[in-house]
Amino acid sequence: MLLVRVFGVRHRRHVAILLAAAVACLLAGAALFAATQHYPLPTGLYWAITTATTVGYGDVLPRNAVGKVIASAVMLTTIPLLASVFALMTGAAAAAGVRRILAMGHRFPDGAYRIVIGMNQAVPAILDELVLAGDPVVLVADVDPASVRAEVHVIRGDPTQLPVIRSARPAGGAAGSHHRRVGRRRAGRRRAAAQAGAGPAGGGPGPLAVRTRGAA
Repeated sequence: MLLVRVFGVRHRRHVAILLAAAVACLLAGAALFAATQHYPLPTGLYWAITTATTVGYGDVLPRNAVGKVIASAVMLTTIPLLASVFALMTGAAAAAGVRRILAMGHRFPDGAYRIVIGMNQAVPAILDELVLAGDPVVLVADVDPASVRAEVHVIRGDPTQLPVIRSARPAGGAAGSHHRRVGRRRAGRRRAAAQAGAGPAGGGPGPLAVRTRGAA
């Protein structure tokens, strides 16, 4: 979940590639070490993991020059790859936190994007679906930007105030009320509840999702 919230698609792809390469090197090293040093494969895998994680208990050691070459290859490939994965994760998390603390919002989306106005219990799920579908999203709500996934451009303010709505640039295109299927189902339930006098779940006005072509 951390990767989904902090990383964009490109960063997640990089992490996946590095992690896959590290696992491949680890498995190859384990198999070669077990075959050349006459250890069972589970022991070779155990040795590769302790070597790649720099633990190195010393209870399983290479017995000849070939084993030492394999050990060197595992250390020179797997350790840097795993270090790169953790560096990307921690760096992205720290950068996202700094941007949120300093209110350094993301660059406003280019082209078509979705505007979600308001916040209640249904909004996080709607935002997740829009982001996973690859739609740029702008959220207009009086919420802490750190509580919203990193891919969403947040305009913090009272969505009932016209200047706040204008800052979302809704007039840049042919705005039409748009909900994805899950949004329409939830909106229907909220309207039915409101007509029955119960009001939307979680209290407060429900969200409005609007599609625009972007700023003029």
